[in-house]
Amino acid sequence: MAVPALMLFACKPIEGEPSVEYDIDFVANEMEAMAVPPELVGMVLDIEAEYHLFAINMSDNGLAADDSDLPNSTYFVAGFFYDAENAVFPLKIEDGVYKYDAGNPSASGNLVPEMCYYTRTGEVISDIEVEYIEDLCFTDVTLTVVTEGNTQRFELVATLEDGRTARAVYTGNVAFEELGWEDYV
Repeated sequence: MAVPALMLFACKPIEGEPSVEYDIDFVANEMEAMAVPPELVGMVLDIEAEYHLFAINMSDNGLAADDSDLPNSTYFVAGFFYDAENAVFPLKIEDGVYKYDAGNPSASGNLVPEMCYYTRTGEVISDIEVEYIEDLCFTDVTLTVVTEGNTQRFELVATLEDGRTARAVYTGNVAFEELGWEDYV
């Protein structure tokens, strides 16, 4: 019995884009988010800025009460400039793709290389210190933010300074709180 040509094509699987494999593929359970006003950015990074510096810290275990890293934890940190003039905090950021633009380093939406890194901790060394197994900067990084229903999805894709590729994803409600002078005194 002859099979019509249309049937043959209908049974062939549809090929999509190949899936990307990362050396480190991480799903975060926790995310801290803060906004540093332009007048404090100079204190934090020793650079002048027109915009707020927004920072995210995606992790599996969060931070200790004193904001230090916890033992046996993974952290993906990214900082980027964001135009939050006249914003009311807490603030959700707009969906978009945030990258590093070397030609315009202090532009809104630009990632700040000094504030983008990956850390993995080990056991407790002393009362105030944990072992650092890995602590690497990114040589390339992109942060994509997409609203999915009532939550946002943050996907950070990076190349680590040792050449490995990494992806960290956090999905949840994230509100950036503005820090003030009292947070640095």
